[in-house]
Amino acid sequence: PTEASAKGIPGVAVTGLFSLGDVAQSYTYLARNTYQIYDNLAWTKGRHNLRFGFDTRQNQLYLVFPNRPNGDFSVTGAFSGNAIGDYLLGRPNQFRQGGGDPAKHFYGWQNGLYLQDDFKLSRRLTLNLGVRYDLPIPYVDKQDRMASFQPGRKSTVRPSAPAGLLYPGDDGVSRATIPTDRNNIAPRFGFAYDLTGDGMTSLRGGYGIFFDTVPGVAVFQNINVAPFNKFIQVDG
Repeated sequence: PTEASAKGIPGVAVTGLFSLGDVAQSYTYLARNTYQIYDNLAWTKGRHNLRFGFDTRQNQLYLVFPNRPNGDFSVTGAFSGNAIGDYLLGRPNQFRQGGGDPAKHFYGWQNGLYLQDDFKLSRRLTLNLGVRYDLPIPYVDKQDRMASFQPGRKSTVRPSAPAGLLYPGDDGVSRATIPTDRNNIAPRFGFAYDLTGDGMTSLRGGYGIFFDTVPGVAVFQNINVAPFNKFIQVDG
């Protein structure tokens, strides 16, 4: 192999017998950074205890993820009927190797704000009323080396790309290649009722909608996309 990230011998897998070599489809470098600004405030007035705040974070992923830079051979016995026979004859039935620049620098945003009112409706009943809004901004690559697939469309940014592959700058394609989810409105409701009036026994309940954060793994499928990275597979 001539790939700069290939530092070992090619992988060889002989069906049912052994495997050797270094396929090296793993991180050779991975760094995560998170920059965060947040604040929470509380205000009590009469029977209301108000709390509100916000949280904004930029998440960065810098990684080097080579895709089989050493190449790998599969030997299954397709030629002689015996895997070890094909291995001794030097007749693999498949070879795969990736190439290109495996380094990527992604960053995305997580934004959220909330408002909650703990309302003491009576001496025995307290209501917890609140709402939260989350706005996750999808990850982008600093050099826009990302792609999406939309059947039947042709890229104008990269006219030589196969039909269906679209890139940042194509009509309707953002830098993240996916739309931003802007409808993450999460209402919250709870209550606490003093059943006996002496503070010894209470009934509590609640309901809420919650949204998870966008994991960094969501962008990993965009690490080795064409034409920025290439993958060769030879069968037979």
